[in-house]
Amino acid sequence: MNNRIKIILIITKILILLGISKVYAVEGNFSVNKNSETLNVGQSTTFLISATNCGGKFTITSSNPNVVNVDLTEDWIENSSKEVKITAKSKGTATITIKAEDVSTTDAKEITGSKEIKITVLENENSSSGANNTTANNSNSSSNNNNKPTTQEKSSEARLRDFGIVPNDFSGFKRDTYEYSVEVPNDVEKVEVYATTLDSNAKVKSGTGKISLKEGQNKAEVVVVAEDGKTTKTYTLNITRQSAETPAEPETEPTTQPTTEPTTENTNEEKLGLSSLTVNQMNLKPNFSTDTYEYTIELTQDLNSLEIEAKSNKDTAIVEIFGNENLQQGENLITIIVSDTSSEENTIYQITVNKNLSEKEVVSSVDWLDPATWGFKQYLIVGTVIVLIIIIIIAIILKIKLSKMDDEDDIEFPGVKELDKAMSEHQELTNSEEENKKEVKNIEPENYDTKQKLDEFFNNEEKESTPKKKGKHF
Repeated sequence: MNNRIKIILIITKILILLGISKVYAVEGNFSVNKNSETLNVGQSTTFLISATNCGGKFTITSSNPNVVNVDLTEDWIENSSKEVKITAKSKGTATITIKAEDVSTTDAKEITGSKEIKITVLENENSSSGANNTTANNSNSSSNNNNKPTTQEKSSEARLRDFGIVPNDFSGFKRDTYEYSVEVPNDVEKVEVYATTLDSNAKVKSGTGKISLKEGQNKAEVVVVAEDGKTTKTYTLNITRQSAETPAEPETEPTTQPTTEPTTENTNEEKLGLSSLTVNQMNLKPNFSTDTYEYTIELTQDLNSLEIEAKSNKDTAIVEIFGNENLQQGENLITIIVSDTSSEENTIYQITVNKNLSEKEVVSSVDWLDPATWGFKQYLIVGTVIVLIIIIIIAIILKIKLSKMDDEDDIEFPGVKELDKAMSEHQELTNSEEENKKEVKNIEPENYDTKQKLDEFFNNEEKESTPKKKGKHF
């Protein structure tokens, strides 16, 4: 019996361990760290393919290899990341597609789908001016440098692709305009300066991050160093924080002080921006307007990402969206950059997503029939229930088997057969005496003396026979 209990305990532990491993399983997926990229001719950049709790064959293709070339066409990635290099060859646009060809999760579920990266290649400014010199010197350089190794010249590109602050950002950024001014309300005590280089090999040396604002004038300077390490450019932002006594005024377009040659703009031309903006059919606060650049969303659902549809009011513009995935509890910032490749103008929109869900709200948003909406707690509950059901079934099966074994293996004690035989003989004698008494009682005696003698006879017979019967059986 002890061995049976031990077997049951061992099986129970194994099932519990299996159940726990199932509970901690995470849904597999793959991701790409870029949505779009802008390069100059001859420049290269990299992107990252990450496979989480899955593995298999991924293919990487370029829609226009003459514009953008990919150095890797396919690879096997399993629970890791792979860096892929792309090179801009000529002016134009191309789409890099990363497709899951034969990919499955750790629990053998198939993963399908693809990710895309939009690449815009611009004409290198130095390529046109130096084209003639390069052609003229080709013959000389080829004859004189046949035995010398050629080294690729490092880029001197030190301009920014986007530049601004959070919150109370400004619009109208241009990569060739190096000074801006913006006014913020008195309640804004700190802002965060962000900047992204046009050349992926250039670096922002200083000026980004959070800065504290005093009332009145504040200056933020962002210094960019090109790949060659020599060329630098400085973008200046003059931030005016209103005093507590000054009433808040509606935000106006920033005044710019271009350090390059002044350009004349057509005042009748439509300003670059978005013509429409929707986020998962949610309400934006305030309502969308092309001239409104900051919005807020109160997220009441337990979503990890948001589907955003943003359309530009110009056909030549490119819309890029950052920060709409991997949403965390608390405040999340989504940045939408509208870039016009023809005028090199950028407009930036920002959406602050407040994801503050209580445990009750998270549970209420879970669809128990759709595992895609489950979190860790839901997997834990389902796993525990499954383990308990399996344990109950096994316990019932073992109980039935044990009861059958007990019926088949009845224990026979010594002397049991002899005791049964003696008891049956005693029962037979008792029955015969009862019958004899009934027969005697039915006989009518002729006189009282005869009846009395008969009674005495049977009484004496009873006394004598009883000890003998007991001694015989026991």
